[in-house]
Amino acid sequence: MGDKPNHRNKTASPRRWSGQRVSGTSTSVIVAIMVAASLVGALAVGLRGGAATASSSASSCAVGSAHCPSPAGFRSLAVPVVSSAQPVVPRYFASTNPFNQPVAASATQVVRATSIAAALTRDPTADIYAYGEPVFSDVSTSTRTYNVRCSEPWGVCPLSRAPIPIPPDATPSAGDDHAMVIVNPVTHLAYEMWRASRTPQGGWSAAWGAVVNTSGPGVTDVDGGPAGTGSGISSLAGLVTIAQLEAGSIPHALGFSSSLTCGSYVTPADKSDGQTPPPGCIPEGARVQLNPSIDLAKIPGITPFELIVGRALQTYGAFAKDTGGASFALSFETPHVGGDNPYKRLGVSADYYAMPHLPWSQLRLVQG
Repeated sequence: MGDKPNHRNKTASPRRWSGQRVSGTSTSVIVAIMVAASLVGALAVGLRGGAATASSSASSCAVGSAHCPSPAGFRSLAVPVVSSAQPVVPRYFASTNPFNQPVAASATQVVRATSIAAALTRDPTADIYAYGEPVFSDVSTSTRTYNVRCSEPWGVCPLSRAPIPIPPDATPSAGDDHAMVIVNPVTHLAYEMWRASRTPQGGWSAAWGAVVNTSGPGVTDVDGGPAGTGSGISSLAGLVTIAQLEAGSIPHALGFSSSLTCGSYVTPADKSDGQTPPPGCIPEGARVQLNPSIDLAKIPGITPFELIVGRALQTYGAFAKDTGGASFALSFETPHVGGDNPYKRLGVSADYYAMPHLPWSQLRLVQG
């Protein structure tokens, strides 16, 4: 598929892994910034702004918990009760991962952030081909391993700790990110590569990367650093897989990139690569939800793809986890060359599919 101009321009914003935590900033300043951003109170309680907060998340107030009463400017949401039983459809990471938790019945809407929600959905996009995530898990003990080095001078390359098994059909995405994820089903390790490429000698290199435990929390590298997106969250967290689409169910929150991300962030993000100033920005780690009271099946012309995605957005929502060129780009697994491709038969006409039948005006920021 052809590239979409300025869709996810990492050349202009190359800090996919190097976005810095907000440090040395007082709580009052952070709150003031969030007020200016129309996210007062709701998202500010989740900011991991100071060094003490970043180093002691256990002592911080969890957004939406019983210890964090809903501030003024919020109202309760009527959210369907969803069983906590492990779903039949496979998903990455532990059940405690925020992406694997439905939006709580006690969640509240950020009422004063309606303009930001509206701005997000002016350009809804499904990243499938050029900027999707190719995932390769056909790995065994006989798969050839490679010593992968990183070209960016951002410290010790997470990919260089040990040889990485890479199957012969591994192919990065076609867009500027050249993204690729290798999942080892035996060790449960996933190797997330940004700007991956073959070397002239037949090896592999990457600009940067991360290694995450697919059975773990999914928000950090196995060595404690940030995982594979600008927010520090794993590339696999929120990724809609081909197996899930074929099953007709997405049992987790989705992940999205946006051109409207702030330089600030909220849990579960660990940092931000956003550069959009207040008041028209959304912190990385913020969650949105499609109004769950709408019967999507009654929308004329809605495609099976839109129905699957829409129901997940109603039940689990979506988290902002990276900066990109579109205002709201959801992340999907890229089909392998010659492999199964369910997108066309589910109604997807092309890459960057805008999902036009979904009621985007009913998307809202939520807390909890």
